[in-house]
Amino acid sequence: MEKDTAKILKGLATEIETALASPRYYWSAEITARLKPGFCAEIFPSQCFTDPSDSDASKVLATINYQGAKTACMTADKVNAAIQRVDNWYSDDPNASPLRVNEYGSDSHRNIACRHPSTQLDFYTLLQGIDEQISVLEKAKSLKDIPASTHYITSVLTKGGMFQGGKAK
Repeated sequence: MEKDTAKILKGLATEIETALASPRYYWSAEITARLKPGFCAEIFPSQCFTDPSDSDASKVLATINYQGAKTACMTADKVNAAIQRVDNWYSDDPNASPLRVNEYGSDSHRNIACRHPSTQLDFYTLLQGIDEQISVLEKAKSLKDIPASTHYITSVLTKGGMFQGGKAK
């Protein structure tokens, strides 16, 4: 089983590498998951963006037709936000809450940047040492050999988006 998993991961990595390295290729995946929430876990369905003049309701849930009935759902945006909530590399505290991956580690609940440039842990500062990061990756024999900063840089690049590091000097 472990050899099969390694073979599948190697093939997946090759496909993604090809898509990232060549402008002629792209990579797309359809991922299906079944969630089993814990006992009494609260689940908040997605809300639709609505024009306030179109509705009297303050909250309008996103819905889909499921087995002939209209039911509340979670949209791709909400699922993406949950998947991106993996940055626990910003702190040595094992109880630190994971942040949504972004360049400055912003924590919207506490209104702070956990990866402020003064910490030298922000994306742009770490990206300046990308050659060293690549060297560490090439030498790594296992996941334990890969530093947190490399995981973080990879997660930001995987997330994508517009990177605006300010004006060039």
